[in-house]
Amino acid sequence: MMKTIRLTTICALLLAAGACNRTGSQESATENREEAEPRNLLYGIDADNYRTETGEVASGETLGKILNGYGVSAVLVDRLDKASADVFPLRNIRAGHKYTVFIHEDSLNTPHLDYLAYETSNT
Repeated sequence: MMKTIRLTTICALLLAAGACNRTGSQESATENREEAEPRNLLYGIDADNYRTETGEVASGETLGKILNGYGVSAVLVDRLDKASADVFPLRNIRAGHKYTVFIHEDSLNTPHLDYLAYETSNT
């Protein structure tokens, strides 16, 4: 009888200890997720992972010229133009508007353009 009570007590203590430990690890996981969230969002992109450059579209400048300056081929610009025609025709890019490029460098420190954000005017 005494062994049964001890065994039951030990099992109850182990279950209680396990439950307490699980709650603590869930809180730690939540805290870690909060710490892992991006801190520097720019246009919805985690800018901490990129080198950013901001520029302004010059008079007579096209998106093709801008992208070519970052190593994007004319073939890729043409595909981009066709893919974005229904959302934002690239011919609507105007002088004086700002843009930001997001660049990452590979292991050989070669820059690669990942994103270009174009600011449209409010008018």
